[in-house]
Amino acid sequence: MILGEKIRILRNNHSWSQETFANKMNISVETLSDWENSRSLPDIEELIKLSSLFGVTTDYMLKTHTKKAQKLVRCLTKADVNEYLALREKSSKGFALAIFLCVLSPLFLIALVALSELSTINISTTLAVIIGFLAFLFDIVVAVMIFIFTEGLCEKFEFLETEEFETEPGVVEMVKEMQKEYKPTYIKYNTIATIICILSPIPLIISAILNKDLLTIIFICLMLIIVGLAIILYIRFGVRWSSMQRILQEGAFSVSKKKSKSVIARVTHIFWAAVTAGFLAWSLILNAWEISWIVWPIAIVMVAAFWIITGVHKKDK
Repeated sequence: MILGEKIRILRNNHSWSQETFANKMNISVETLSDWENSRSLPDIEELIKLSSLFGVTTDYMLKTHTKKAQKLVRCLTKADVNEYLALREKSSKGFALAIFLCVLSPLFLIALVALSELSTINISTTLAVIIGFLAFLFDIVVAVMIFIFTEGLCEKFEFLETEEFETEPGVVEMVKEMQKEYKPTYIKYNTIATIICILSPIPLIISAILNKDLLTIIFICLMLIIVGLAIILYIRFGVRWSSMQRILQEGAFSVSKKKSKSVIARVTHIFWAAVTAGFLAWSLILNAWEISWIVWPIAIVMVAAFWIITGVHKKDK
């Protein structure tokens, strides 16, 4: 598709007559007709004004698309955007619940094993491990089922994660306005979730001061619940923000970052699985509940360092 065809198609998409659009551009109808029929071309200032009126980039206006290329580049309409945001809002509830179950999955195992060793309940340590591990597996299975269901909701829009795409005129402006209105809410709840995470070790510090074994178990479980609640806030209010970033292809979802994102995400997932396994092994095998919690703040610092290093590397490259 050449420039003249794009001008004609975009003008028709806005339901502007040649006279109306010529007035908006402050040109004659004859000049506009020459552009649309490729008898002449707009200069650079006129091209910038065209892009602004249509709500597209100058690159889009100048880029020539073959029919083959047109089939490969998807176009996101306003209806698509509204549908996608609604689906993401719905899926965020299931995703938050699934993550919450994952965070709480070791809770029953920790509590049962610790209570059996303290002789607080009449149950052997072996039986406590078996029951706790079954509860752990049940939580994970339910969480995985929820993950699969929620991922399926947005399957239609998977291309937003990995592919380049174009947007219908007016889409970018509409989403930027949504983003502007939503930003205070996003910042507010993101800040609350961060504060909750920072304060989550307080119960453990209190239990260490009081030096009560039973209290330590209760506070470990309480810490997991607190962290889980913080994660729910992160997800519920972060999903809509990240969805708008995907549509605008900015931040972590810019075209340049789409390729490396999947690799970094896999590394992060493997890392957290290893941290969880290490925490449980250290705590259960060595009965080191009073100190093993240190694994989590160290892990958080390591992940933050990893993201900073990878970010710096990308900038240098």
